[in-house]
Amino acid sequence: MPNSRTKQINLDGAEFAAPHLDQWAEIAEVSLRGRSADSLTTTTYDDIKRKALYTAHDQFSTRSDFRRGRVTGAADTSWDIRPIHDAFHPDVNSRILADLEGGATSIHLTNAPNDVDHLADVLAGVHLDMAGVYLDDRAAADALVELWTDCGAGGSATGCLGVDPIGALAITGGLAAPVDDALTAVAMAASVSEHLPNVTAARVDGRPYGEAGASDSTEIACVLSTAIAYLRVLTESGRTIDLSTLNLSFTLTLGPDQFLSIAKLRAARICWAALVSASGGSHRHMPIHATTAEWAISKRDPWINMLRATTAAFAAAVGGADALSIVPFDSAIGHPDELGLRIARNTNFLLGQEAGLDGVTDPAGGSYYVETLTEDMASAAWSKFQDLETRGGIAAALADGSLQHEIALTRAERQAAISDRSDPLTGVSEYATGELTRLDRLPRTEAPELIAGVVDAKPVGKFRAAAPYEELRDAADRYVAATGASPTI
Repeated sequence: MPNSRTKQINLDGAEFAAPHLDQWAEIAEVSLRGRSADSLTTTTYDDIKRKALYTAHDQFSTRSDFRRGRVTGAADTSWDIRPIHDAFHPDVNSRILADLEGGATSIHLTNAPNDVDHLADVLAGVHLDMAGVYLDDRAAADALVELWTDCGAGGSATGCLGVDPIGALAITGGLAAPVDDALTAVAMAASVSEHLPNVTAARVDGRPYGEAGASDSTEIACVLSTAIAYLRVLTESGRTIDLSTLNLSFTLTLGPDQFLSIAKLRAARICWAALVSASGGSHRHMPIHATTAEWAISKRDPWINMLRATTAAFAAAVGGADALSIVPFDSAIGHPDELGLRIARNTNFLLGQEAGLDGVTDPAGGSYYVETLTEDMASAAWSKFQDLETRGGIAAALADGSLQHEIALTRAERQAAISDRSDPLTGVSEYATGELTRLDRLPRTEAPELIAGVVDAKPVGKFRAAAPYEELRDAADRYVAATGASPTI
């Protein structure tokens, strides 16, 4: 006779007893040797509970809230492949051309020069009417617009002018003008780009917070609060809410936790759609540029970084990112070499064309686990966004240091978990190997520091998970070199 906790299901005329969750828990606890099945539940840095098993009893929303992301079915269903290039590299032009010839569809340019002739040298040979150019800061915006105009790109030009005063405040801790005056640069850039319909003025960047060690929902909340600040400036300058939303480009970081990263993109789109709807807008799709997280890569045993980057890139593809920048595996050592750039670029093709991820819309959609995680993260992000707004917005939270303090607490929590190995790092805290040969890369040239201005705040800081372990191994190497002792792992 069937157990009272089961129900009978019929499949092709045969009856099977559908197992109940309690039965699974009983069997699991046998394997756990007395521990309860609840002991398998873990907690994220957003205090989101992750259970070992999700079923139909875990309810999730079926609303049309734009969580699904990039829609396939058009002639070109892939994401924009957008490698990041540093204009300080002496061979930056040849590296850009190699990436574009190898299949990249746009470039993200950091430390771009503001001199139009210098920028023309950096972008020499690039078909600016075909390949998008996205700037990391506004210094080169005028020069880039002049290049687009001179080459006749006009309506064919795609990219972003990189205006992001709030991001600059978060990174440097200072602004050369009061916040309200600095924000007017967003409206000015929007005026410049009006004759370039596929060029956005402002960059709403989550990287300053994600790379500082913030939790996923905190990064989303910071992006939302930054976006609403820029929307206010744009609408106050006479633009409609829909025209204003089209002037924003969004960037989010993705770490090596595959399911959290998938949920992060889906949750961000839910929150953005809700924000635009509440503002009276109808353009509720959130175009997301995803980058694999720099905080997750290591200097020692750098080859493992390929696996971390591939996991994050897989999450970006499954989560429906519109554009993807994969950080090369050797970036923590210095400027990546040609191998690092090529592996990063070609990972896109492995995921898109060989694994077929560019032909499926929202493949994780409907998963009890992913949908529940998405809902939980969206709720956490929206709550933190509301909290930022009640404190006067993200600029005010940066100015008074409260946001930096919140991020620092999460960063300390991450580092503690990494230090006691409850949050393991393969090749660093787990399965570390002795390197016979250390990779040698061209050192990075640091960008000049901004002159302290009117606004003086504390930078949000930087975080790299492997750094403490690498310091220990570097110290061990120095000891071995000084004493001649036998190295051990």
